[in-house]
Amino acid sequence: KPRDTIIELRKLDSTKEDPLYEKRSDKMAELVRDYYESLQSEGLATSTERQAAIENVLGIIQTQLSLENKEELEKNLSSDNISEVINILPNGKAPGTDGLPYEFWK
Repeated sequence: KPRDTIIELRKLDSTKEDPLYEKRSDKMAELVRDYYESLQSEGLATSTERQAAIENVLGIIQTQLSLENKEELEKNLSSDNISEVINILPNGKAPGTDGLPYEFWK
């Protein structure tokens, strides 16, 4: 099934009463790019507003671990802990960041 071919696009700065059309494909691509860029930038906050919003959110985030979490993370891992976790990992999954599948470690 052949695709629909767009042979021309109306230029954004033309009026409905007096439309101007672009027929060159490279210029049509620019028109489409510019149109979608303008859609994506509509209603964006200024850098000052954005910075204020970021600071507001970061001010709410808890930046320190609770004592309970800190104690849990300070515990040493035993070889039994590691073996237990490795044994419950599913087989047949994609390798980890080291490139080795779980079966290698089992």
